[in-house]
Amino acid sequence: MNHRPELVAHGVRLGEQVVPLLAGSVHYYQLAVEHWKPALTALRALGLSFVDTYVPWSVHERGGQCDFGAQHAELNARRFLELAAELGLYAIVRPGPHVNAELTGFGIPKRVLWDEDCMARSASGARVVLPIPPLAFPLPSYASPKFQAETSDWYRQVGQALGDLCYPAGPIVFVQVDNEATLGFRDGVFDQDYHPGVLGEYREYLARKYPNLDGLRRLYKNPALVIGKANPPDRKQLKLASDLPAALDWAEAQEVTLARALERMALPLRELFPGALLTHNLPPGFEGSVLDPALLDRSFDVVGLDYYHRATPLHRNAIFERTSEVAFRARTRGRPCFAAELGVGFPPYFSPHSEADSRFTALCALAYGVQGFNLYMAVERSRWIGAPIDVTGTPLPEADFYRNLVSAVQHTRLFELERRSGVTIVVPRLVRRLARVLHAFDPLSPTLLCAMTGDQRLGPGEQTLGLPSSLVLDTLEFLILLEQELDRRHIPYSLVAGDQLPEALAAGGWTVVLSCSAIGAADLDLIERALARGQAVTLGPHAPERDLNFQPLGTRPLLHETGAVVALLGVNQPAIAQTVDGALVALGLPRLLIDTPEIHGSLFETGTGIPSVAFLVNPTPRDLEVSWSFATKSHARDAITNELLPIVDGALRVPIPCCSVRMLELGSNS
Repeated sequence: MNHRPELVAHGVRLGEQVVPLLAGSVHYYQLAVEHWKPALTALRALGLSFVDTYVPWSVHERGGQCDFGAQHAELNARRFLELAAELGLYAIVRPGPHVNAELTGFGIPKRVLWDEDCMARSASGARVVLPIPPLAFPLPSYASPKFQAETSDWYRQVGQALGDLCYPAGPIVFVQVDNEATLGFRDGVFDQDYHPGVLGEYREYLARKYPNLDGLRRLYKNPALVIGKANPPDRKQLKLASDLPAALDWAEAQEVTLARALERMALPLRELFPGALLTHNLPPGFEGSVLDPALLDRSFDVVGLDYYHRATPLHRNAIFERTSEVAFRARTRGRPCFAAELGVGFPPYFSPHSEADSRFTALCALAYGVQGFNLYMAVERSRWIGAPIDVTGTPLPEADFYRNLVSAVQHTRLFELERRSGVTIVVPRLVRRLARVLHAFDPLSPTLLCAMTGDQRLGPGEQTLGLPSSLVLDTLEFLILLEQELDRRHIPYSLVAGDQLPEALAAGGWTVVLSCSAIGAADLDLIERALARGQAVTLGPHAPERDLNFQPLGTRPLLHETGAVVALLGVNQPAIAQTVDGALVALGLPRLLIDTPEIHGSLFETGTGIPSVAFLVNPTPRDLEVSWSFATKSHARDAITNELLPIVDGALRVPIPCCSVRMLELGSNS
């Protein structure tokens, strides 16, 4: 028998059982020791199987020495985890170095943050400071050898204290490397990081990508370029499309450098926590960030999502897009889609989130493919507003909802079901990288603006770079209009990251590839072969005319068979609507028979295609009633409230209150 944890499609195999990833966050160092057991007992009573906790560096390091309980009992992380195991809980341990947790310095000791060799640098060489409550601080450079060495030393001390508690000897199943690694949300392409370690990585990147120096000099329009002395481009140099290669390379080099830094951090943790599965978490707005999930996939067993949203149409769309993309990736990798932080409450410097917002977010995330989650926070702490359990371990009224939610997920076996869709919209990494490079509010990054406002689409660049229109604005508007037309017809669809184009094409149905006029040769080959097989593939809003360096592709007509849609050019809503209608008929796309346009539905089926769980999402400020037709079902039951809802003459009529989601278990007479 394999005694090490093993990820499977709907959870983690521990010995002979598969345990769903249902967790809650408890920060032991924020609680009195006598309240640890009541808090963990209340967590277990919610039906959760895992306790999630940070192990903050700056909290444990006192006077240059690390204290794991010898001096301060509340820092005895080992005893906390042993107590969790005694109560039947497994553990997710998160030792940073960055943990946030609303701690000053995000949990990194002051001596490290203020070490000149550790500091991230601006293009002018200045410190990069994060102006965040309660106290601004300089950000570290993840490419700094000194910062990496300090982090490894911290990890070794955590490993010495806790490493022997890995499953099966103890409760630790997962260990998270860092936290929302978006450079402190200051990840604008031209904002940072210009640390010497980053510049070295940038030059190595150029040398790997361009073995022909003369070709690079021509591309960059710099006949004197020497890779060993090359510096990143300046935003002011970006005036024409021919200036894009250098800027796009700098953006990609940042993504690669960060992924390599996280990989270096992961190496000692694999040794110190033998058998534990390593994770990382993506923040809201990761789509516009320096984090590339395709690169993180190579180093981490689970790449989860963090959710802090409100009950509005804008936030519903954001939850859908990010969840469907990560759920598709998880499904094709045979692992669960995990909400690493499913926000219950909010920090005091966020805009207020109500209990209704948290409920909406939780159910909406499940509606679009989340299979497991960590309630953050499950137990109250300082600098946090709202949690279902107070600091003494006493359940609050809101605990009833989360107990019912966990029960509903387990009873319906939602984590074993599949949300099927007949349409995949592929978003190439180049489109997102181009949006980063041309971001209108630089140095304020898309990630930071999303954290502040919840809108992941703020600030697309309006620059045309000498072209007829803005490639970024065109592509974004095309996506919005396409989603609107699919939503209006209740056609299920998924967003897919560009590196998963092969999997998207293999899924069949209708594949739409966003094209900002540039495309990689490998992707073009895949599309041409798919079209030759008669698959339905659409490119839009621009025809693929350039390669990834925005150089002309030359004459290369796309092959296609009758019935395959080849190109949908321009941002034209009537044309998009007509194409969607044509695909619906010609391809027999699945469609949810819902009569209310403002309501969004989601249907989960068993492996044999039997509809089992349905979600109805009302993000509007109005109470609505919906009719949903089911040919083979006789009734539905609200999985949260247990209300029985009859299906009469094949139709389910159900009220959906404003800003809410209903989770329905479908049943039949047979």
